[in-house]
Amino acid sequence: TICPYNDETTCEADPQCDWDASKPDCVERPCNRPTEDECEADVQGCEWIAATSTCVETPCKHTVQADCASDKLCEWDDCAGVAGGGACQKKSCDPTVFTDEVSCTKDTRCQWVSGVTGFTCAQEPCAIHSGERCCNAEGDCHWDISVSPAQCSVKYCAKMNGDQPKCDSDSQCVYENMKCVEKECGKLAECECRKDTDCFWNGDKSFCTPFQYGQCPTLDLVLLIDGSGSMSQSFGRHPHGFDAMMEMLRDWVTTLPLSGEKGSVGVNSQANTGKVRVGIVQFSGQNARGADPGRADAQATPAGVGSSGSLTGDLVELNSDIDWQEDNYYGGGTMISKGLNDVAEMFHASPNDGRQRVLIIITDG
Repeated sequence: TICPYNDETTCEADPQCDWDASKPDCVERPCNRPTEDECEADVQGCEWIAATSTCVETPCKHTVQADCASDKLCEWDDCAGVAGGGACQKKSCDPTVFTDEVSCTKDTRCQWVSGVTGFTCAQEPCAIHSGERCCNAEGDCHWDISVSPAQCSVKYCAKMNGDQPKCDSDSQCVYENMKCVEKECGKLAECECRKDTDCFWNGDKSFCTPFQYGQCPTLDLVLLIDGSGSMSQSFGRHPHGFDAMMEMLRDWVTTLPLSGEKGSVGVNSQANTGKVRVGIVQFSGQNARGADPGRADAQATPAGVGSSGSLTGDLVELNSDIDWQEDNYYGGGTMISKGLNDVAEMFHASPNDGRQRVLIIITDG
């Protein structure tokens, strides 16, 4: 046994052990895991603290808002839960708890700043968002999984807002409308595009695209995404797998050479553009049980929202489609049949004019 001690003093002296007075017995300390992967996989609810390379119990696991509010270490965040349901989160940068610079800046979400009455502990920009969804909805913020626990941080280029010379000197960024933003190949003219090794100039069609898409044909692409309940589980440093997938899609579609064709105004295919239209269908349902054959569900965006459930090459429509799918997460079983049928209908509703047709299925199995 890991904790073979018979008395409290000896037990508590071992960092792997805790004394359980209710038994009484010496038991293994919760979340006693040596690696990040083992820590994140622990069903007790653990989180990995990268700064100290330790696994600790996840604080603030209250599911009732009143219980959360009564815990002095916690606060209720209306934006942290699925579809705005709310969740209990650990307080960050509380100046009554962190009263000196060392304790304040141990938390990467905090900064030691000068105030009216002297220095105090305050949140970094974007750290106010403890939930991934609200974080990513803020233009200058992103959910940062390079740290553990993951947190809402200022985007790389946005840190140079107000400093155009510094922004212009960074190859990853461009200065637009008084802000420093991530470079997009699609906005570059021919000369700038040819100079940039991350971009490719399509001479036949006269547009700039990220290098990895330089040889892509004119394409219709449908994403069939898994909306089953298991997708709500944590995914690495993302607290909610489905939200993590949708944020990945938001980032990815900004890099695609979209055709600009709107799905919401009906089919108006422009053949041989060398660019892409995208559609999204979410599948779920009720799994079969005994004599019950189950039920398959699927959904594209309804009429009047985004692309109205069509293929689109318009980024604004596509982001609306992603937002709607995220807000209307099924959370049911894994039944793909209706989703496949809906994908086929989406393809056939639009003439392909020689376009390549590709289906990508994203699922946890």
